[in-house]
Amino acid sequence: MQLTKTLEKEILKNYDRWLDSYLNGDVATYNSYFDDAYHFIGSTNNEEFLSREDTTNFFKKTAEQFAGKTDSRNEIKTVELFDNLVFITHAFDAWFLNGKDWAYYGRFRFSSIMQKKGKNWKFIYQHFSTTDSKADHGDTIGFDKVNLENQELREAIKRRTFELEAKNRELEIEGALERIRAQAVAMKQSSDLLKIVVSMRNEFTKLGHEAHYFWHMMWLPEKYEKAMTSGDGTKIGFVMELPRHMHGDIPLLAKWEKGKKPTVVYAMNVEAAIDYVDKMIHLGNFKNIDPQAPTHDDIKHIGGLTFIMARTTHGEIGYSLPGIVKNPPVEDIDILIQFAGAFDLAHQRFLDLKKAEKQAREVQIELALEKVRSRTMGMQRSDELRDTALLLFQQVEELGINSFACGFNIWDKDKKFATAWMAGKDRLQPPFRTNSSEDVYLFFREAEKRGDALFVLEQEGKALKDHYKYLVAIPEVKALAKAGLSFPTFQIIHCAYFNEGYLMFITHEPVLDAHDIFIRFAKVFEQTYTRFLDLQKAEAQARESEIELALERVRARTMSMQHSDELQEASFLLDEQVRALGIKTWGCAFNIYGENESTEWFGNEAGVLHTYTVPREGVFKEYYQQGQKGKSLVIKEFSGDACVEHYEYMSSLPVIGDVLKTLKETNNGFPTYQIDHVSFYKYGYLLFITREDVPESHDIFKRFAKVFEQTYTRFLDLQKAEAQAREAQIEAALERTRTQSMLMQHSDELNVTAQVFHQQLQLLGIDSEFSYLWLPDDTEQNHMFWATWSETKKNKTIYKNKTVSLPLSKEEPSIAACYVAWKSDESIHFNTVEPDEVEDYFNTWSELLNGVDKFKPEVFPDGLYYVDAYMKYGCFGVMIKRQLNADEKTILNRFSKEFQRTYTRFLDLQKAEAQTKEAQIETALEKVRSRTMAMQKGEEVKDVVVLLYKELIALGVTNFATCGYVEINEENNRQATWVTNPGGDSLGLFHLPLTGDILFDARYEAWKKQQTVFHQTVAGKERRIHLEYAITTFNSKEAEEMVLNQFPDPTVFYCFNFSHGYLHIVAGSLLTKEEESLLARFTRVFEQTYARFLDLEKAEAQTREAQINLAVERVRAKALAMHKSEEIMEVVAKLKDEVMALDIPDVIAATIFLNEGDDKVRMWDLSSLEKNNNGYQIPFDITFKLKKKDPNLYIKRVWENPENYFLEVQEGKDLKRIIAWLRENNKDAIADEVKEYTETTKLERLHHSVKKLNNGKLVIDLLNPPSEEMETILTKMGAAFDLAYKRFEDLLKAEAQTREAQIEGALEKVRSRSLAMHKPDELQEVVAVVAEKLHELGVIYDAGGVILCTYFPENKDVVHWIALDDFSTSGRYFVPYFDNPIFSEAWNSKSRGDTYFSKAFPVEVKNDFFKQAFENSDYKHMPEDYKQHVLQAPKHGLSAAWSKNSAILIPTLTGVMPSENDADILKRFAKVFEQAYIRFMDLEKAEAQTKEARIEAALEKVRTVALSLKKSDEMLDIAQVLFEQLLVLGFNDIRNTIIDIHNDDETFTDYDYSHEMSGTVTLMTYQDDPSLKEQFRNVVSSKDDLFEIILEGQELQDLIDMRIKNSEKEDLRLLETDQLTYNMYSFGNGAIGISNFGILNAKEKELLKRFRNVFTFAYQRFSDLQVKEEQSAKLLNEKLRLEKTLADLQQTQKQLIQSEKMASLGELTAGIAHEIQNPLNFVNNFSEVSKELLDEMLEEMENGDMEEVKAIMADVIKNLEKINHHGKRADGIVKGMLQHSRASGNKKEPTNINALADEYFRLAYHGLRAKDKSFNAHLETDYDDSIKTLDVISQDIGRVFLNLFTNAFYAVDEKSSNAKALKDNYKPTVFVSTKKSKDEILITVEDNGNGIPKHIIDKIFQPFFTTKPTGKGTGLGLSMSYDIIKAHDGKLKVVTKQGKSTTFTIHLPIKIANI
Repeated sequence: MQLTKTLEKEILKNYDRWLDSYLNGDVATYNSYFDDAYHFIGSTNNEEFLSREDTTNFFKKTAEQFAGKTDSRNEIKTVELFDNLVFITHAFDAWFLNGKDWAYYGRFRFSSIMQKKGKNWKFIYQHFSTTDSKADHGDTIGFDKVNLENQELREAIKRRTFELEAKNRELEIEGALERIRAQAVAMKQSSDLLKIVVSMRNEFTKLGHEAHYFWHMMWLPEKYEKAMTSGDGTKIGFVMELPRHMHGDIPLLAKWEKGKKPTVVYAMNVEAAIDYVDKMIHLGNFKNIDPQAPTHDDIKHIGGLTFIMARTTHGEIGYSLPGIVKNPPVEDIDILIQFAGAFDLAHQRFLDLKKAEKQAREVQIELALEKVRSRTMGMQRSDELRDTALLLFQQVEELGINSFACGFNIWDKDKKFATAWMAGKDRLQPPFRTNSSEDVYLFFREAEKRGDALFVLEQEGKALKDHYKYLVAIPEVKALAKAGLSFPTFQIIHCAYFNEGYLMFITHEPVLDAHDIFIRFAKVFEQTYTRFLDLQKAEAQARESEIELALERVRARTMSMQHSDELQEASFLLDEQVRALGIKTWGCAFNIYGENESTEWFGNEAGVLHTYTVPREGVFKEYYQQGQKGKSLVIKEFSGDACVEHYEYMSSLPVIGDVLKTLKETNNGFPTYQIDHVSFYKYGYLLFITREDVPESHDIFKRFAKVFEQTYTRFLDLQKAEAQAREAQIEAALERTRTQSMLMQHSDELNVTAQVFHQQLQLLGIDSEFSYLWLPDDTEQNHMFWATWSETKKNKTIYKNKTVSLPLSKEEPSIAACYVAWKSDESIHFNTVEPDEVEDYFNTWSELLNGVDKFKPEVFPDGLYYVDAYMKYGCFGVMIKRQLNADEKTILNRFSKEFQRTYTRFLDLQKAEAQTKEAQIETALEKVRSRTMAMQKGEEVKDVVVLLYKELIALGVTNFATCGYVEINEENNRQATWVTNPGGDSLGLFHLPLTGDILFDARYEAWKKQQTVFHQTVAGKERRIHLEYAITTFNSKEAEEMVLNQFPDPTVFYCFNFSHGYLHIVAGSLLTKEEESLLARFTRVFEQTYARFLDLEKAEAQTREAQINLAVERVRAKALAMHKSEEIMEVVAKLKDEVMALDIPDVIAATIFLNEGDDKVRMWDLSSLEKNNNGYQIPFDITFKLKKKDPNLYIKRVWENPENYFLEVQEGKDLKRIIAWLRENNKDAIADEVKEYTETTKLERLHHSVKKLNNGKLVIDLLNPPSEEMETILTKMGAAFDLAYKRFEDLLKAEAQTREAQIEGALEKVRSRSLAMHKPDELQEVVAVVAEKLHELGVIYDAGGVILCTYFPENKDVVHWIALDDFSTSGRYFVPYFDNPIFSEAWNSKSRGDTYFSKAFPVEVKNDFFKQAFENSDYKHMPEDYKQHVLQAPKHGLSAAWSKNSAILIPTLTGVMPSENDADILKRFAKVFEQAYIRFMDLEKAEAQTKEARIEAALEKVRTVALSLKKSDEMLDIAQVLFEQLLVLGFNDIRNTIIDIHNDDETFTDYDYSHEMSGTVTLMTYQDDPSLKEQFRNVVSSKDDLFEIILEGQELQDLIDMRIKNSEKEDLRLLETDQLTYNMYSFGNGAIGISNFGILNAKEKELLKRFRNVFTFAYQRFSDLQVKEEQSAKLLNEKLRLEKTLADLQQTQKQLIQSEKMASLGELTAGIAHEIQNPLNFVNNFSEVSKELLDEMLEEMENGDMEEVKAIMADVIKNLEKINHHGKRADGIVKGMLQHSRASGNKKEPTNINALADEYFRLAYHGLRAKDKSFNAHLETDYDDSIKTLDVISQDIGRVFLNLFTNAFYAVDEKSSNAKALKDNYKPTVFVSTKKSKDEILITVEDNGNGIPKHIIDKIFQPFFTTKPTGKGTGLGLSMSYDIIKAHDGKLKVVTKQGKSTTFTIHLPIKIANI
């Protein structure tokens, strides 16, 4: 080191910083610059300190004397360098602040020596001096003293330098060891042991020692495990396993291993070193290879190798040196021994970490299993099962198992097929199906049959290609391949089985360690699949509910249709509901068959189309025919041109065609693909159009068709009802025109009648512009037109007419055409006026239409139509802008016929007007006739009789009391009577008996004989008896009163008979003949008009029936529209309203009785029905049981009468009984109302019409007997109610199912949340979910919701879990048991084993309970307002559903208790929560186990450091790690850790550590504090019990003072606490523990005790090692014996290997001989032929034929060329073999692999042929021409080829022999191929022999294993081949199919390292 400017600047910078701290009293900075061995000599006497600590303490005490009060001036600093020491001489004038003035003190000199320690400069010596005190009196300078002092100083420095250097070396070594130990202690994983090997080499070389390779080697019973650094020492280069004989064969090393010498030096010359390295490479199993490994040349260059090794407890560490070093430096060896000791600590840590890693691995595996388990058990939908495959892959990846893919395969029930869900890196594959009898899936199925837990299959080469070829044929896999997924060239499939299938894991390499993991995942998946099945079931139920709801919506909508045209809306709803089910339809349609065509309604998401028709042709005909064959569903697919053609055809149809044309324009053409789903029903089919296949929806389509069949039936019913209604509407319109016609009194009233005709047509929907009459008169040769139209003025419609008469010109075209049509049989003639003809049309009729704004040509731009309906007098027609449909034409025709009658009436009036007005009598007759004919309703007869009365009076007929008409009804033996009272007012209808007394019988006989006039006179008693009999059938009080009190006496009854009855006069005397004649004429008039009356009766009956049907239909529609069972009351209300709206006379109430089961009857009094905010309510709703005898209770008679319809009368006693009965059933208020009503109205009798229902009775209460229609009304209303009630029951059932689904969904939410718990404290969230779901289900009441209760096995204390109001979480409240009935009775119920408990408690019991709870439990933390609310509550009840470990409690403060349904829900939730609580307890247990694992890990860390204890001062390391681990375990209030070691009777050593105080070692003395000695003895003597000291107040202060006295570092925390505890446990000769701010709990004390036990174990370590060494000695003898046996076996092995080589050579020689024989044969043959040709040539030369000579010579030349060719061929064979045989030992050379393989292939074949002429085989090759050369040892690789080929030929020959015996057509074949991949060459040898049996496949590469007969094989061929390929860094793999084939594949890396 040289003193440069930079260095000098750095030194002075540090010096100045120190000086500044000295002058300013900065103790910390001052202290930091001193070395631990610092020596100081001051400027005053006794100012000498020999340590850093003493110096600093002195400075600390004196610093304030000059801090800030000193200054240095006139400074001189000198810096000198001696070796690595720096001398600084600093001279300066010292000035001190005296008050405010600076004063000179003197000249000072500071002499300092500094040294760099690490990165910091430290003072190791300082001397401060002032003015020269060495000069004697009289001397200027004391030279002698200065010289002496300088000499002493130099000697002291020299001595100190030597000491410092020695100590520094020792510190360097110790530092190196300490760093190794620290690294060992800091090891995080067992593999870090390799890093320590690298660190040892680095530390070793840093200490100045040479080392090339550095290693550690563990001596295991059967092998060595060795790790060695790379050549440059920066990393691990080699990791290998070596056989034990590796060193056992080296005597020096073998002896050393058996002995006890700590080290050995093994020096090797070049030959021995190369042999050692080759042997290591040949025998070693390498996991890592250093590319910098020395070659033979390297070893030769360095002249050999030397190994220096030191013994460890587990084996050795060592390093190598180049060359031969027989005596390495002693220091090197000593340091290596120390390193060996340090490495023992690392190795012990390695073993501990191995164990911890195994445990951590187990935790990791269990966590992965738990993640899969939690995810799958937390599934909400079954389709989430797919995600499990990806999660499974992720977890396998996280476990470090490198996978290509994994997933699960689930078999069908018969296991013939399986569905696979697979996932890979960032991909989740769609599921696909596999056949269990094909490809590899056959093997998987067979393994399952065998009961294998795991099946493993390796695949490569052709087998793997075939497998993926099979998979790519599956569409889903094919899609993946198209998307770019590449398949591996080698893979291993692992199938782990569970009950319903197997998990599949595909890896690229063997993963033996993962096999157990795979099996465990399968067990977890067993639970997963059970969960999946449960979800599938729940989803199936939910899906069924969705489908049923969709069907119900369609059903309800269609069944609630009021008009048939609403069917169009149903098509939209159908499509909407289908799409709501997730079925992606493009549209839906109804197709309803007609006679030759069909009607369709189409709808989709965009809306609905108008109805259109489709012909029965093409696809529509096809669908129709399929339906007629009975098909329920037909699927037809349209694609490409066929689809476009289909749309083109559809475009030609009306309505839908327009839509499709627009679609074509907007979409640039028609769709090219769709699927029609045609689902048939009775009347047609439903069409569902999709753009994709939806097989799962086919059944849904069928179900919609069944629903639609009901819909269409409803549609037909509506059509029929609408037709009837339409007919009634038309008939009513006609009737109005008829009435108006009959009302005409004068001919000029025809205009009004025409207006009525026009009005009624418009009301019927025929929106004509005007209606008209055309009346031709041939006689008068003219024709008359009447036109009628409407105009609107001031929002009022007025009607106008106009009439014209024109000459009849039959030549005019339009008139002529009209005239021809009139004369023909045509009833309706349709005329079209085109747009360009409109003006001419109006010109023609200008006289008729002029002046009317609406009749101008411009109003009719699209033309117009006029329609003639012909009649007797001409035609009645309309002019309209549109065409009429068939229905409208029929209506027009009917109006025409009616107008014919009207016109007849008109003509009659004309005739009457033309004649002399009839007499007054005729006028009267006409009035009566007209009034009769003008009747719109039958009840208007009462008006007719009033008119009759008036006209008779006007005509002077006054001798009568009443008059009217009587209709005879022989069927019911009654006479319907309409008469006036004596004042002339109508009495309305009442009924007389037809027969039954003499007068009625005589009257009836006269009618039957049709006597014109019949009269009877009766008086007195006879009269009274007759009249009393007459009123027995009256239903009118007024009529009874009149008959009994106003009829004259005597009474004369006149009957003027006609066919249906008679005109009836009640007179006081006989009429005159003239009066009888007059009344006879009135009778004839009435008879003439009676048909009108009958028509009205019929029309009224029809109208009434329609009214009743409509009312019933409304009730039925309301019933069918019900979506909730509670809507039954709306139906009941509708039924009541509709019945009342029918205006049934005398109805006062309606009642429904229902059978409730168990002899209970429910009664709804509909008169009490009312509506409020909650809907309709029936206050009078009572359920009761009938007595066996109760004759006066009409309800009992009604209920027990079995008749379908009957009348029940309630009188006298019955009325009183019903009032009493009401009171018996607690209906006092209603009883009072009934009593008041009966008394106020003087009610004597009630009539009840009763209709039997399916489940009860429908009753109408009337004041008078009901009419005949009552039975019809009740029958229809009863059927409607039955439908409603059935619907109600169905909805109840559906709601119950929905409720069940809702409950099950809520339970599933709770179940899912509980299964998703990962930590116990998540139970609070589960409680919140339970509360939330119960709240959603309406089962939470008023007292704070729901309480989840858990209890303890050992007592009656409980924990209440109560959710917050927002259900975000819950609170935990501990409630100890106390005496109170609520607590005791509930607990007794639980103890009895009850599943449910519910009881109301008195207020005082409630208050006592809560007062105790608020005082003695966690309830005391509840808000005060809540406490007051509870205590002030008027009631209290408690309900509980019990389970084994938990319960659900529902408290109530209002007395509302859970219903039976709510109780059932609570019990079900209790069971689910019980599962959650069990999971909570499991998690608590698991968390405890995890915590225990953390504790164990902490204990392990302390144990590791404790076990590494070498010296007492290392105790501080233990204190530190103990402190840190206690912090990790939650000791947050710890002050420090303490280890106290007893020294002698006076002292003990105290080791303390904390982060705040760092580590301190203090020698404690008992002298100043005798109690301390007693305390320590108490600790030591406490043995296993804790010794605890609690210090507070003065005791705490005494402790602080004592610690200061013993020089302990000041701890400011002690000044801030009020309490400190010492918790100490004894061990051996000391104690270990902590001081803590606060008192430890029991668990913390127990944990501390465990740390004491761990620490105690360290002292047992040494004795354990002694025992192990004795055992090692015994094992050594056994080891020697085994090594000798192994040497013998190895010698035998060498002989066998040589034998195998000779056998191979023999086969090779035979092949070579065969190869050479062929070209030699050619040479011989061509030589003989050439000789013969030369003889011939000689003859021809003699003959002079030179042409022939030339020809023969050419043949000879060709033969010589062939001889030369085959000679070269033989030469090439020999050279090739010589080249292979000359290959230089183990040296690799570039070799043509294809040529080498082909050559040995032929040689092997011919070699076998040479030995066995019968042998034959088919040879196939496929060489990759891209392969050029590869660096290999060709002789060795050739030996491998020869072995594999020979084995293959042997296999096919063996099978061929068996095949011939079986006469099988077998072709023995051996196939050889080569292929170049990215980084390797593959050589494949495949035969089609018998394969290798599975049970021996794992043994074939073992030495000496053979399946050949004795003498035919040594069993070393494959073993040697395997070793050769491995030596080339390659792999030799085998795949076999038993009975089919065997394939060997050689994998050679393209770049093979030199061996």
